[in-house]
Amino acid sequence: MPPICWRHEAIAFFGELIGTTTFIFAALGAAKTAIASRTPDELAVAGAALDGQTLVFISLGFGLALIASAWTFYRCVHARSITHDAA
Repeated sequence: MPPICWRHEAIAFFGELIGTTTFIFAALGAAKTAIASRTPDELAVAGAALDGQTLVFISLGFGLALIASAWTFYRCVHARSITHDAA
């Protein structure tokens, strides 16, 4: 087992933290946008289920946020934590 390089572990930790935070903010932004696009009559009914269009918008927002954050941060996080210096 190779020795632990704390620098690589710190980069991986902070990269995961920033990537997860970015994902959460983007996904919640999409969800709030979908809810805000509903009419006042739909919002007035307490306990009413969301319609299909709103659910699809929220699902696509979460999916695209996940793809964007994973594509942005995968190189700096996983490449450094998996491939340690061989020497």
